[in-house]
Amino acid sequence: MASAAKGTATTPFPYVVGRMMSLKSADGEDISVTITKVYPLTKVYSLTKIYHLTPSTVMEVRIRTEKGFQKAVLKIFDRRFANERVRRGYASEYPHTQQTEAAWQDYVRRGSAEVLFDCFRRIDEEEGSGTFSLLYDNDEKPEWERLVEMEGIICYGEQSSHAQEVQAYRELQALQGRCIPHFIASVTLDMPSTPPDLPPTYFEIRGILLQKIRGFKLEDVLSKLPNNLLAWEEIVQNAVDAAKEINRAGVIQNDCGPWHVLVTRLDEHTFRPFIFDFSRAYLKCQYDHTDDPLDWDSFKAEAISCGNPRAIGFIMVRDVEKATGYKLRINYD
Repeated sequence: MASAAKGTATTPFPYVVGRMMSLKSADGEDISVTITKVYPLTKVYSLTKIYHLTPSTVMEVRIRTEKGFQKAVLKIFDRRFANERVRRGYASEYPHTQQTEAAWQDYVRRGSAEVLFDCFRRIDEEEGSGTFSLLYDNDEKPEWERLVEMEGIICYGEQSSHAQEVQAYRELQALQGRCIPHFIASVTLDMPSTPPDLPPTYFEIRGILLQKIRGFKLEDVLSKLPNNLLAWEEIVQNAVDAAKEINRAGVIQNDCGPWHVLVTRLDEHTFRPFIFDFSRAYLKCQYDHTDDPLDWDSFKAEAISCGNPRAIGFIMVRDVEKATGYKLRINYD
């Protein structure tokens, strides 16, 4: 089965500007969107190299509504183009193809995917959310089974990331529109050519629609607002404060940094930072012990360990000082 997959063409990236898509919201509403921009190549870092991925599955869309059109950001959790294919080091050996999709369909048809997902859920419940991919061991299985189970790992991981991000936005509802984008809807998109006899849960593509924030990434502030020390300091301080508010609301970003902060201009002299990307977040509601910083299994200890406010502030202070010689004065208390 693995040998049959080799030599076949990688599934082409379908999310291109101008494409119209029909989405279904969690409430059952039909949503029609048109892609207006696909975000550029994403970098994924491993211990030894930087991988440049296919175009990101984050895109700007135009939503058709009864009152006209609305701009939004659509983030798709599509296993065919998941970052995990690169992070696990087998993207070039095991891309998504028609052959691998056929193998996955056979695996689901036999009932093996249900058993596999139950195993992943037990691992996450016993060892912590997201640990399934680290602790699941299939090294003793035949190569063909390991490869098709990798498809299952990616599928389950994408579904888990989607669920985690949706829950994070629920926890942060009070901060939407102020520290984070407004959450519009959780949506699904059917995978093309899915056999009607198979459970759709293993094939549907899930996503989220978010408020479109006009602005620039915090890491680009020096080039976007040249020679403006006071603005830099205020923007970075506000981003640090936003990270603190998000932590206090019960959410920790797993990969926090200036690259996950968008800065929008409110008027000539006022800017507002928005923090985004919570698919790998830690949620206070998922911790048994939440408040003791000396308990390393607690949410409080995790917040201290991840250090979201400092992850943003320290990098920006370093970059500004390196570029200008000026050291931003940032308060982390």
